[in-house]
Amino acid sequence: MSAPAAGTHAGDDPDAEPPGPPRVTLAKGRARPLWAGHSNVYEGAIEGVEGVPVDGGDVDVLDHRGRFVGRGVWNGRSVVRVCVLRSTRGDLDAAFVLRRVRRAVELRRDVLRLPAVSDAWRVVHGDGDRLPGVVADRYGDWVVLQVTGRAMADRRGALAAALLVATGARGVWERAAPRFAERDGFHAGGGRLAGETPPETIDIAEHGVRFRIDVVRGQKTGHFLDQRDNRRAFGALCEGRRVLDAFCGSGGFGLAALAAGAASVVALDQSQRALARTTVNAEMNGVHAYIETREGDGFAALAALHEAGERFAAVSLDPPRFASSRREVPAALRGYSELNARALSLVERGGLLATSSCTGAVSEHDFLVMLRDAAVRARRRVQVLRVTGAAPDHPWLTAVPEGRYLKHVLVRVL
Repeated sequence: MSAPAAGTHAGDDPDAEPPGPPRVTLAKGRARPLWAGHSNVYEGAIEGVEGVPVDGGDVDVLDHRGRFVGRGVWNGRSVVRVCVLRSTRGDLDAAFVLRRVRRAVELRRDVLRLPAVSDAWRVVHGDGDRLPGVVADRYGDWVVLQVTGRAMADRRGALAAALLVATGARGVWERAAPRFAERDGFHAGGGRLAGETPPETIDIAEHGVRFRIDVVRGQKTGHFLDQRDNRRAFGALCEGRRVLDAFCGSGGFGLAALAAGAASVVALDQSQRALARTTVNAEMNGVHAYIETREGDGFAALAALHEAGERFAAVSLDPPRFASSRREVPAALRGYSELNARALSLVERGGLLATSSCTGAVSEHDFLVMLRDAAVRARRRVQVLRVTGAAPDHPWLTAVPEGRYLKHVLVRVL
């Protein structure tokens, strides 16, 4: 018998494929969301595990019949045991990340043509761009990134490099995600990831309205880009009107109204920092003489305005998220109903209310039912003019309906 060839062992097949990663088998019926394109494999969906997966390591996911479903990343510390990143066998390496980021940028640049609308737009929107747990926003020459899942947190270097190449930005800055990092066991990150360090504030323009963005201390990545088109549509109807911008943030709805010829704006927020940003943005747009900022809690402040007899021809409500899970939805809907009833009582006859919810657990149907009930409580009748969501650079997959988190309803109050 001849000796084995050098560099091989007896019994090795030089043509055989190398062993794959550990395999996760799903219980019967639990592969259906993944076949459709969902990325999450929850602990309760797993029937068995073959091999020894390590946190942050690759695994192959199979259905109960042993058919390949996808390749993803294991995390034994999370209720989402596997984050599936691709539906074919292949490396989850820097080249894979670059391909996904390039496709996301092509959508914004070549299909939506957002650079012609604004120099601020969402580059990557999580599952909607098949990069779960990733949010990346472009502000002028810079990209601001936030990562909320282990799978992509372990690839943040490749992600930053891909964003730099695909967008041509000068630098990529990361906003830390400590709450998610503590929950799922990854480094919270933060700071410069690639290219140059951005200045603390960046000036952008949105449909002709200028904003100064705080990329270091501002909320989320610095600006709420999802409301871009809703701000413009609301503002276009506000010529000559007195406007209330409640939960104003950086003053987006009020500034859009003034840009379209509103008579005046009262900008209301409980955050002094938000009101300071609103003042700066008003000065940048040359409309500071027509805007008044007031500090106060949304619920109490709306009640105080009503008691004082103040009325407005247009009101915008853009509150923060009211619930983070389905079990909190009933309480969230009660809060929305109370808030919208108070807002409706402030609107003059024939006036406008633009009301929003960024609570993903609240469906559009439930939000519209809530608005109907709020109108009954306020003894007003409303005509629905528009029902929209986030701007199109925030795409969502039909397999991941929770990605359609923003509800925005524009009504005329009778």
